[in-house]
Amino acid sequence: MRIAYRSCCVAALLLAAVLLRPLLAPLALLGVPRWWPAAVWFRLFLPAIGVHVLERGRLAARPALLAANHVSWLDIAALGTRLGGGFVSKAEVATWPLIGWFATGTGTVYLSRGAHQTQHTHAALRQRLRNGYSIAVFPEGTTTAHRLPHLFHSRLFAAAIDDGVPVQPVAIHYPPPRDDDRHEQHPVAPYIDAVSFLEHLLGVMANPRLTVEITYCQPIPAAGRDRRRLAEETREAICAALGAPGHAGRHALPPGRERRARARTG
Repeated sequence: MRIAYRSCCVAALLLAAVLLRPLLAPLALLGVPRWWPAAVWFRLFLPAIGVHVLERGRLAARPALLAANHVSWLDIAALGTRLGGGFVSKAEVATWPLIGWFATGTGTVYLSRGAHQTQHTHAALRQRLRNGYSIAVFPEGTTTAHRLPHLFHSRLFAAAIDDGVPVQPVAIHYPPPRDDDRHEQHPVAPYIDAVSFLEHLLGVMANPRLTVEITYCQPIPAAGRDRRRLAEETREAICAALGAPGHAGRHALPPGRERRARARTG
């Protein structure tokens, strides 16, 4: 019964997205911020599937580069309630039925492999920041079921340095049920292990209630920092917000190793 009801709500919201998409450009001409319609949609979508967002801290003034740990596609929806379509996402998202169409319409910047494509992504990021928009990135480059993030790739931080905008670390956590001492995140939250998007969505909708805690950390000025140092400081702030200050280990891949690491992981 729960899944049936929530499925009907999601279907209605997807229909609304189809109707909303052609209106995005006219609304922008009327002065409506491009991120606002998508933010409203995400605020309706998350309660419809049984997800509650709990925020701590204050979102940095626009423009800013938000860098967050990555657990699930739900991270995008949760941050989207404040940013709309202000994300860097893998290029495959553009091909997803309806969702990719909506993401493109709301201004998502797609990240493709290859030196030329990296330059294109960097230019698109800088353009968004220069236009006064904040944009969120997930520097791990993958999702994880662990509480603490993996290593951060530093290349996406270059846009903040070049444009002199602050980087705001954002810590994301899905608290497991109180009687669950085995999982670091709620077991239905992580989007991993080659599970399809539809399977994961149905699992979320079958769950009675899922909470995502978002902590906006103190923004870090980008001026005077190289991208590796900025990535390290960002990850350290996220670890501290997640309860592990001074977490040991290398926080960002050294310059020159990022390309080889991407090649190894495919």
